[in-house]
Amino acid sequence: MSGGNAKAALGRAPLKLSETERAQMRKSSLFLILGLMAAVAVVIIVNLPRAPAYRINKLAGGCQNNLRIINSAKEEWALENRKTTNDPPPTLNDLRPYMGRGINGELPECLCGGTYTPGRLDESAKCSLTPDEHTYERKNAYEAKRQKQ
Repeated sequence: MSGGNAKAALGRAPLKLSETERAQMRKSSLFLILGLMAAVAVVIIVNLPRAPAYRINKLAGGCQNNLRIINSAKEEWALENRKTTNDPPPTLNDLRPYMGRGINGELPECLCGGTYTPGRLDESAKCSLTPDEHTYERKNAYEAKRQKQ
């Protein structure tokens, strides 16, 4: 393409910059890149402390879900075996058939490495780790019946 054709193709004359103008463009590009890097760094610095807390909350949520499953299995076990709150509490192996997947139901494991205790029928199941975060408080059928009386 010759110079005349370039003008016709672009609709304007090619841009000719002096050395000073080129240096100013390079400088403004450098400042733009540095500004973007600074903005990304600020976003990372602001969100970095939240990452461990997010992971802990996610693991505690998984533990709470496992406790909910154990509590549901405990209620089914009690209804099927005609157990009352005065009877001894079930073991996790007693609850295995009620965890889903038939007689060989899988027992849930705490994602943080704790162990579960089903507890009595009028209590919620518990995890051995940090009771404040790893609890699932709910009103089971026994508590609701007792409150109505």
